[in-house]
Amino acid sequence: MKISRTTTLLISTMIFAVGLLAPSGQTSNSGSSSADSRTIRVPAGNGKIVALDGIFSKGEWEDALSFPISDRHEIYLKADSEDLFVGLKSALPLGLMLSEIHVTSNEKVFIKLHSSARLGEGSGAFPSDFRQSKFGVDNAQDWEANVDVMEKIKEEEWIAQGRPTEKYDDIFKKKDGKEYRISLKKLAGSRLRMIAGLRDSKGTVNFPRDGTLENCDNWLELILPGPIK
Repeated sequence: MKISRTTTLLISTMIFAVGLLAPSGQTSNSGSSSADSRTIRVPAGNGKIVALDGIFSKGEWEDALSFPISDRHEIYLKADSEDLFVGLKSALPLGLMLSEIHVTSNEKVFIKLHSSARLGEGSGAFPSDFRQSKFGVDNAQDWEANVDVMEKIKEEEWIAQGRPTEKYDDIFKKKDGKEYRISLKKLAGSRLRMIAGLRDSKGTVNFPRDGTLENCDNWLELILPGPIK
């Protein structure tokens, strides 16, 4: 089977994103975080449905806690009785955003939730080397997120132009960012630790930026709300 140049690029970007959160301080960030505390009380949502299409529509995230994680991105957090919702929003519409969320409930093992042009899920134990952690493409159990969708006409135009790398982002449908829904069945307890990483056409952002996969000491602590009626 002949693999197209476009498919090769998609696979390459996914492989890169699997190692988005590098160990031992090898991360980079385009801006400093603005969270006042490493401990965040996640608010109980008011029932507004998140469409998980990457479009932060009016009303979807108004009941969430949000704050900047770089000079061009914000994170949104909220929960209901069944799910934790995490949004990673770009200041400007974009086509391609590679993103990963790592979550641990016991500070010993973590789960990795990946979204680019496809979803993927993995797991590992601390201390971890991302190249040794388990990961499966098209594996998404008890969670979902939007993926980057290629537009056929724009892809054909891009190919006709000689496949310029700087135009690769333009062949994907524009969106605001990534929207995750994670079932609470997948998360044990009301206290979690989390780290998020993303890459777009302007570079890589990890939050918290001093977090690593060696341990979760510098990860964000999330306190989920109590029973929501």
